Amino acid sequence: MNTYSFHLKMILLKSKFKKSGPYGILIFLNIAIASLALLLLLWIGSNFKPDLVTILIAAISLVSIQTILLFLFFSHCKIISLYEEGISFGNPVFMYLTKSYSWSDFDGFILVREETEHSEIEAIWLVKDKKLSKRISSGIYLNYEEIKVSLRIKNEGHKSISSILQARAVLGLKVNL
Repeated sequence: MNTYSFHLKMILLKSKFKKSGPYGILIFLNIAIASLALLLLLWIGSNFKPDLVTILIAAISLVSIQTILLFLFFSHCKIISLYEEGISFGNPVFMYLTKSYSWSDFDGFILVREETEHSEIEAIWLVKDKKLSKRISSGIYLNYEEIKVSLRIKNEGHKSISSILQARAVLGLKVNL
C-alpha cells in the first residue's frame, strides 16, 4: 500500500474513543499495573533483603506484563482521521507515527459482527485484494456510525465470518472476504 501525507489537508472527521471501551480499560490497566509494580518493588526492597536474582525476576515479569498491555494499546487504539483524499491511522501517544492511505488503496469495506466475551460488536473491515487491511471497531470508537457513513469507498455490506476466520484475518492471513 502507498502511504500519503494528508497533514496539510482539511480533516473531515476525527475519531473519538469510548472511555468505557478497550481504550479506557487499557489506559487504566497500564497505569494500575505500573503503579502496583512500583509499589510491589518498593515493598519487597524495604521488607525483605532479596537477592539480585529475585529482584530481576520480579522486575522482568512486571515489565513483560506492562509491555503486552502497551502493545495492545498501541496496536488497537488508533486515532482515525478522514480526509477528502483518504484516511490516516495515528498513534494516540506518538502523533508523528501516522500512516495515511488514499481511498484507492482499498477495494472497499465490509461490515463484520465480531464476537467478544460478553457481546457482539460491529466492525468495519477495510479490504484490499480480499485481505483485511485495516479494522475499525464499534467497541473502541464513540463516533463509529459517523465514521462508517463518511468512508469514501464501496460498502460491500454485512458479511458473516466465523470466529476462526476472523482471527486468521486479524493475524494477516489471506481469508476470502
